[in-house]
Amino acid sequence: MTVQRLSQVSRLLAATLVLLCGGLVTFGQQSFGGSPLMMQEGSLRSLTAVRTVSLDFNPADYLSQESWTETVQTKPLSVGRVIEHQVDFAEAAQLVGTVEGQNIYRLKIELEGTPVGSNLYYEDFYIPEGGKLYIYSPEGKQILGAYTHATHPEHGAFATEPIRGNTLILDYEAPVTGEMPAIKVQGVGYFYRPVLMADPGAEHHMSSEDGADPGFARYCQINANCPEGDPYQDQKASSVAMLMVGGRGIGFCSGNLVNNVAGDFKPYVMSAAHCASVTDKFEVSPLQLNQWIFSFHYEKPRCSSGDYATLQEVSMVGAEMKSFLPMKGYSDGLLLELKKEIPLDYRVYYSGWDAAPTVWPRGASLHHPSGDAAKVSIFDGGVSITTWSLGGGADDHFGFRFTRGNTEGGSSGSPLFNAEGNQVGTLTGGSVAPCAMDGVYGRLNSHFDKYKSKGDTWYMAKWLDPKSTGTTKVKGTWRENYQPLAVVPAIIAKIDPADASKIQISWDPVPQHPQGYEIKYNLYRNGRRIASQAETTREDLVSGDMKRKGRVSYSVEAVYTIDGQEVTTPTANYTLYTGQLASRAPLTVSTGKTGAKIKWQMPYNTQIVSKIKNRDKIAPLKASSGVDDILRYYNISKKDIYKIYMYDSYRLGQSPLNGRKLYIHQINFIPSQDTPYKPNGSIDTEKNISFFIRQKVDGRPVQYYGLIVPQGTADKKEFFSYQLSRPVEISDDQLLDVGFAFDGSNITGAIYIDANSTDENVNYDGCKLALDLKDEYNIRKFTLWPEPYSKNRMAYQALELVISDNPKKQPGVTSDYYTRGELPVPFPEIKSYVVYRNGQKVAELPSDTFVYDDAEGKTSDDYYVEVVYDYPGELRPNEPIRRVATSEVKLYPAHFTAQLQLTDATDVEAVELYSMEGVQVAAFAGTQLMAMDVASLPAGQYVAMIRTADGVKTQRLVK
Repeated sequence: MTVQRLSQVSRLLAATLVLLCGGLVTFGQQSFGGSPLMMQEGSLRSLTAVRTVSLDFNPADYLSQESWTETVQTKPLSVGRVIEHQVDFAEAAQLVGTVEGQNIYRLKIELEGTPVGSNLYYEDFYIPEGGKLYIYSPEGKQILGAYTHATHPEHGAFATEPIRGNTLILDYEAPVTGEMPAIKVQGVGYFYRPVLMADPGAEHHMSSEDGADPGFARYCQINANCPEGDPYQDQKASSVAMLMVGGRGIGFCSGNLVNNVAGDFKPYVMSAAHCASVTDKFEVSPLQLNQWIFSFHYEKPRCSSGDYATLQEVSMVGAEMKSFLPMKGYSDGLLLELKKEIPLDYRVYYSGWDAAPTVWPRGASLHHPSGDAAKVSIFDGGVSITTWSLGGGADDHFGFRFTRGNTEGGSSGSPLFNAEGNQVGTLTGGSVAPCAMDGVYGRLNSHFDKYKSKGDTWYMAKWLDPKSTGTTKVKGTWRENYQPLAVVPAIIAKIDPADASKIQISWDPVPQHPQGYEIKYNLYRNGRRIASQAETTREDLVSGDMKRKGRVSYSVEAVYTIDGQEVTTPTANYTLYTGQLASRAPLTVSTGKTGAKIKWQMPYNTQIVSKIKNRDKIAPLKASSGVDDILRYYNISKKDIYKIYMYDSYRLGQSPLNGRKLYIHQINFIPSQDTPYKPNGSIDTEKNISFFIRQKVDGRPVQYYGLIVPQGTADKKEFFSYQLSRPVEISDDQLLDVGFAFDGSNITGAIYIDANSTDENVNYDGCKLALDLKDEYNIRKFTLWPEPYSKNRMAYQALELVISDNPKKQPGVTSDYYTRGELPVPFPEIKSYVVYRNGQKVAELPSDTFVYDDAEGKTSDDYYVEVVYDYPGELRPNEPIRRVATSEVKLYPAHFTAQLQLTDATDVEAVELYSMEGVQVAAFAGTQLMAMDVASLPAGQYVAMIRTADGVKTQRLVK
């Protein structure tokens, strides 16, 4: 075994400055799939030559250079650094075996420290004919390649995408000639922010996916596949995400592939000059420019942000600068030509453009904020010609506010389109405040020929109009009509109303492709394929297993036959409820004005949503936030942290609710601590834990629920049920983040995870850590930390969500539920309620009615209310639900010390406390009703007034 340790070199140079540059995710470089022949032996150190790379910089220094201290995006979001490391694969690799007549050579590169990812930069990269190179992680879950001669057919600089972790294994499968490759590594990329992590075993690969919109109540980003993006679907296929290396820094920008007057499909990418340099000099060397990665088709498959991004990303490596118009004093424009022609099967669009001096009143921008999947931002009016406030050229920019959408770090260089879909500008910058919705774009009119007199690189017209025809407007086009492959928009399943044993499944067809490909569909039930057909409907049978589990999941993918090969697109998903339901509604009967008055409630049908794999075999493992280590290593002050969040994400877009509403009522969790109290008997809020819910629904703030855990409960390490003070509606349009929040001063807080609950997506959806950080301008952001809170064991929280379609709070916690799953399933819709007296039907009322006055009835009559669902009665029980006595609302304990609570706060509007002299001494309403702090009241007797919609109840209390 050959092991070399590199000595530390001088500290790295400062990162190239870029504006609005954030995390990007790409993969699918021109490689050809497959698996290494000897990957199973990849972890055997005895078979492998190893190079260990020492750090020559402190990652904390660069993570601390964040833009949260800026009012305008003028600093890069630093994501990584390049460590100089020279190695010739042909000399350093070791022969580890022979498979099918091919010699396998291997080299392992281990990076010191704890990067979230690592990649390689090459001064020379050339694979001979017949050879294959794979790069993969030790466990084999992340694979890049096969790289072949076609990947990079000429000698020269190159780069490959990052792989999660600190270890890269390179396997070269030599051709029968035995010829070795020319692979000369120049540097190793150390990523301290997760981007570009390739993981074919997972449903998605994007570690920085969903990183946009760091606010707490205002959310602006719109997926490019939402209705707002419909007019720009062609342009979406020209959107480029750029992973750049400059100096020793690694940064990101957005860009756009554009057409030219000649219509020759030269791969010109337009972006912002500051993505390369903030000076008046183009400071990226030709070698480094050949290591830039340009990615296409990074998007969500549909409108929902609660879905995973598509698996259709493809990328190119290397470019040449054609035009550079600096940010300082000019229009901030950059035009690059990719080193290679873009393959037809990349299915990219060459956008049109318009360089006229017009002020365009309406249009859109497509971009990758914070490295997220493609977003669209819409503007409609208010556009003016302006000068970039930080020193741009006179009248070289457009300035306006978006009517919908926003830009963030990572959006820099993104295209501005007019209403015709032609590019008219490139993004320079804007405010860093969440949902600022402002934008300043360099004008293509200025990029085009305003500065022509300064030389060939100072105007884009030289390349966009190569024959100097004077044309200032070009339409966009597809090359040979190679358009992207469409995804199935939606799938629906429903139990046949005429036959409860059958399920009718249907889905929206994809449009016929311009290339005339044959199209069929693969249909899956619970992840297992049950059909492959051209039709868009299918009948399935209700099984006993479906009835027991209460749910069945269907997914469908479009399958295109291209040159004899089947190519699939991301699935559309739907989960159908197949379980039992409450047949009768809880009711009360009282004396009406005439006869009897019957009041009932919507039935409380519940389900558990949890990532726990097996509740009976749970393995509680206490995990701390690690914020104490963050403060120790990073330049962040404890006083700048408001809250600490430890949470999991639920991809609700994977289980659409089909317009039905669901609410979180209760959580079941294993407490890591009992509720802490101060000496005076009040809750110590700085040390207590809150449950929190966050969805990026604009106008909906983060919801917090201070947990009340009785003394001695945490020691049991058992599930404890806690009812939320108000049910919280969830949306399948957005990711659902749920977990536990600590006060910013509680840096050693911990929660329980279930060590047995993990899957292929836990690196993306589990063990998430975020900080509520404030800056000197008092801008607070929900900042997702690049590293998980539980590095040694990635697993999901010991947490269950109790969810119902009933929007009203119920009288206490429940241990009953009808179904359980990792994602919610919509319950069948209630169509009506039927009132029965003494077994006879007396009325049928709509689903939004909950009271009936029976003039002929008496309180002694036997009443029940049957619930009529849009669901066959054969699949639900018909047990009677007994009459429920009206619950009496009380405060407890009657002899109190520090806190009062209500037996049922559902209908309580307010609680007021009065001294025996009639003086009001305390009042509580809203969320205060969950736990009323009365520690400051002196000992004595009090009268409480409990106000409800039905009147006021009094109660005597003693302290």
